Amino acid sequence: MLCLLATAALTALAGCGTKSSSGSGSDSGGTTGSTSSKTSGASQGDPSPHPAAAVFFKLEVERKCKAGNLLIRKNGHSKKGNTLAGIAELTAYNQKVERKVVSELEQAKPPAELASAMKSIIGYRQSLADELTAFAAIVRKNEKSKLPPISKSKTQLRVQLAQAGRKAGLKECAKVG
Repeated sequence: MLCLLATAALTALAGCGTKSSSGSGSDSGGTTGSTSSKTSGASQGDPSPHPAAAVFFKLEVERKCKAGNLLIRKNGHSKKGNTLAGIAELTAYNQKVERKVVSELEQAKPPAELASAMKSIIGYRQSLADELTAFAAIVRKNEKSKLPPISKSKTQLRVQLAQAGRKAGLKECAKVG
């Protein structure tokens, strides 16, 4: 699926640019001019960024989310989860991975049409990371009576994350693990 999106984006980009491909178009500023036009299109007041910007952005964040999700899934198949101490250790690891993913998502610059959705996705993922921290502390203290409420809250956050992800057209960022 990601390959199809990348191919579509690259095809869209192939038709863009000046009328002349020989470099005799209006941009004769050499390397500096071409670099600045690539990196500062939106900052130059371009009201309509390239249509492929959203596609490239989605590919970037999906790759980051998928990497984190794979680490969490791989960790979840460990034998450590058979004891309370093991569960606490797994949860702490998953929380660390999730915080790294959140940090990477915060660094990404979404196009305007995805900014609101990404803010929601990042917020839900941050809340899930916070709840993993609380969950690990509860398990370490063996406070089993506190597990059902936090489990219910995590489930609600996962549902909200999935809805926000689907709305933005993101699959990997719509889930954790």
